[in-house]
Amino acid sequence: MRKRTEYGINGTIRRIIVKESYVQIGLCGVLPCVSAGTPQALQEGLDALAGAGFPAAEVDCAPELLDAAGWKALFGNERILTGVSARDRAQARSAAQAGAKWITLPAKEATEPIPGAMVIPFAGGAQEAREAADENGGQARSAEGVTLCCREDQAEAVLNACPNARLLISGCGDAAQCRNRLADPRVTAVKIPLSVRAGQAAAQADELKRLWADTLGFTLAHVGINGQGPQDAEAVARAFSALLGVPCKPQIPSVFAGSFVEVMKRNGRGAHGHIGFATDDLARGMYYAEQAGFPFDPASRRDDANGRPMLYYLAQDIAGFAVHLIQK
Repeated sequence: MRKRTEYGINGTIRRIIVKESYVQIGLCGVLPCVSAGTPQALQEGLDALAGAGFPAAEVDCAPELLDAAGWKALFGNERILTGVSARDRAQARSAAQAGAKWITLPAKEATEPIPGAMVIPFAGGAQEAREAADENGGQARSAEGVTLCCREDQAEAVLNACPNARLLISGCGDAAQCRNRLADPRVTAVKIPLSVRAGQAAAQADELKRLWADTLGFTLAHVGINGQGPQDAEAVARAFSALLGVPCKPQIPSVFAGSFVEVMKRNGRGAHGHIGFATDDLARGMYYAEQAGFPFDPASRRDDANGRPMLYYLAQDIAGFAVHLIQK
């Protein structure tokens, strides 16, 4: 479970390095890697990603595309955290001087610190990963271990070589593969390329946001109905049980018809009831919802038998329905 201090979520803290800004990358789980043919398109792409709710992006572009002032403006964008994918130490030093929040650098180039920069080695395989973890671990180390980048086809080898590493993975082919990788607590985020086309940045950012949503595995968990009392709740639940051919399951506060319908014995949240949506990762699902403009009610937290958060309600109803997310 990713850390969310404002809601007191405990468990494994999944983040790149010990800075709150990088925790957001782990909470998002999708890190856009932006390239463009002009400075204007590059800025347009970053602004579009920020508007879509992405907290961070990594820039991958030719150094000659921007002058020194352009680089400073790029990394000084307050709407989105911006790092850079550098090809060598000279590029890394220039990016560090311009204020890049982090720098991804080939492992063979990341053997010494870059002044003023947090360097994340890109490992081409298990051997490079081991060497990078030994030589450069202090630069990109979190509470759990060193952070490394690698390609999707090298992820298993890198994880076997460095079992305590946290990974940024590039090269995932589709949302299903991204979702599968993000299910591993050792994976902080997947890196998705975005080649910005002039005038189309907003549409491209929206398309990438759909991929982000797909990695969360949202599904309808159940629909809640506010009953008029215990007898009414049981009668309504039995009606749905007969309709759907599912068992009627009395609980303390409610009666379920299978897992589809919950009927509250007393008026519950929402004028018309409530709707529950399940997600692969509650913290990431909540982060996505908040970035879309839907805050949560901290007092609504419910825990599982082990004391881990399993459910939160939105602070506001939608169309008379209370809405909650629940951990699968």
